[in-house]
Amino acid sequence: MYPRIIHTKQIKKGEEIAFKLQKDFEISSYAVHTIRPEKTRLSIDQVRDMIRYITHAGSTKHMFMLYNFDQSGSEVQNAMLKLLEEETESHLFILFVSNIESVLPTIRSRSQYMMIEEEFVHHSTQPIQKTNNYRFTHSQVTLLNDITLATVTTKDEAIALLHEQLEYFRLRMKQGQPHATATVRAIISAIHYIQSNNFNPQLSLDRVLIEHVVL
Repeated sequence: MYPRIIHTKQIKKGEEIAFKLQKDFEISSYAVHTIRPEKTRLSIDQVRDMIRYITHAGSTKHMFMLYNFDQSGSEVQNAMLKLLEEETESHLFILFVSNIESVLPTIRSRSQYMMIEEEFVHHSTQPIQKTNNYRFTHSQVTLLNDITLATVTTKDEAIALLHEQLEYFRLRMKQGQPHATATVRAIISAIHYIQSNNFNPQLSLDRVLIEHVVL
């Protein structure tokens, strides 16, 4: 399971996404753990306690929700990076952040990035196109309530989803929407690379979303 970085200042909305992921991955309620800063930020002892727990967790799937992770020091983040390198098969890690730039690039590269954009949460009046688990508002991905980033496991799934988005952004391009042309080019490029190479389809899809759709 890919770790998730949920970028938001609205923790309740972030938690809704986290609990939907829990349901999607069929993780039992008793196996959900919340790790909040004891003072102002997470401590290395909290991370070590989590690692010790995981060591004895057996084959049961667990979900760990770490709050204010972006405020953690380098020791905590490096320990978390080492854990993510070893323990992502059976467990889901949710990192709540309000400043993505404060998270180690190596952690970001190993995680799915999910952003809740404040300006769209309560008062979005702009046209929306919803396709599968994606919600597009003027070339932006908005994750609200039960809407989360889709997970693909095969080339065919990734290509099918990209073709759906290609149709949408081609229409936006004809309407003269800013950034739509760059997004169309990025999607076509991603389709080509997924078809022609052994690129990880999920990472290719995430890259298009993060670099060209979330603006």
